[in-house]
Order: sequence, then structure tokens, then C-alpha cells
Amino acid sequence: MSCPVGIAVAWLLMVLSAWASSPEELFFESARFAGEAELAASKADWRTAVQRLEQAVSILENLRAAHPAWNPSVVEFRLRTYRQQQFEYGRLGGMENGKTAPAGRGTEPGPETQQLQANNLSLRTELDAVRAELQRTEATNAWLAARLADLSATNSLLSAFGAEVTAELHTARQRVEELQRDLAQAQAAARAAIAAAGRQQETLQVELQHLREQLESARRSPDAVATWRQNVLSAASRD
Repeated sequence: MSCPVGIAVAWLLMVLSAWASSPEELFFESARFAGEAELAASKADWRTAVQRLEQAVSILENLRAAHPAWNPSVVEFRLRTYRQQQFEYGRLGGMENGKTAPAGRGTEPGPETQQLQANNLSLRTELDAVRAELQRTEATNAWLAARLADLSATNSLLSAFGAEVTAELHTARQRVEELQRDLAQAQAAARAAIAAAGRQQETLQVELQHLREQLESARRSPDAVATWRQNVLSAASRD
């Protein structure tokens, strides 16, 4: 790989490291470069195709180093696929290790060989399109699996919180019922005490009226004073 291309790859990785915050984003970015490689290969631009695949492989290697636990089998499969495509595109473009093969190497292929190469290119283009679709599907499935895991964790938290709220509500209802029973008992006791006090007041009023009548009779008859005093003393002694 030439120096300008190396600088471009390093710059790209630096930009990606600045904004990529999740392995999903890195995975989608590598798939985007692989798609650009397939588009370049469909135009027989083998050098660009190889360069884009080199960028896709570099991103996946960084993803694997930074997030080793994130879908390792999928990442490893994509790395093998991209490297194999890179090798095939380099072979079709006459490149070895990213460099153009020396001039005069080999012979010009004949018409039948050229036709076979054209057919092979068409088949490879269709295969690359299928691979690209598979890559997008796998990336989408990985993203959906991660989101599903997040939703499952959130649902578990909500279920636990709902159980706690239900238990607290049940306890509060029991406490309210206890307070209502205590209040009813206190109200009944208060009503009984009020009724007893009313009856006692009525009794005292009757006794007071009886004493007033006796006193009035004693005033009218001086001879009855002794009798009235005797009655009062007798009542006091009985108490």
C-alpha cells in the first residue's frame, strides 16, 4: 500500500475513533467500506476495491481489540470474508500485497480466457451483492439483539419495581383498615361514655330536685327541720 493511502487510512481511523462510541457503529462503518469495495469491483476498479477492504479490515480489527466480547464469531467471519475478497480483487487487478505486478509478467489472455474472466467477474459481482446483503442483515440482527437485551433488562427492572409498589400498597391498605377499626372502637367508647354521663346527670338532677323539695317543706314547717336533717344524715351514712 502506497504512502498516501496509508495516511488516508490512518486519518480515517482517527476520525472514527473520535466519533464511534459503540461496536455497532464500527461494525456498520466496516460494512459501508465493504459495500464501496464491491461497487468499485463492479467497475473493475480493483485498486480502489482493495483499498476499501483494507479500511474495512482495519476497522474490524480495532473493533475486536476494543470490544473483544462483542459478537466475536460474527466479527471473525467478516474479517475472513473481507480478507478473501481483498485477495481476489488484488489477483484480478494484477496486484501482490497491494502493489501492481511488474510489467511484462505473463501473457495476454486469449478471447476464451477473457470471456471466462468476464463471466467470472459477473458471478463474483452477484456473489458480492449477496454477501453485502448478508452483512447488512447480520449487522441489523446484532443491533436488534443488543436492543432486545436492553429492553429485557429494562422490563426486569420495571417488573421488580411494580412488585415493590404492589407490596407497599398492600401494606398501606392494611394499615388504613387497622386505623379505621381503631377509630370505630374509639367512637363507640366515646358514645358510651357520653351516654353514661348523661344518665348520671339525669340522676343527679332528680336527687337535687328531691332535696330542694325537702328543703322547701322544711321551711314551711319548722317542726320538719329535724326530720329533714335526720333524712340527710341517714342518706350520708348510707353513702
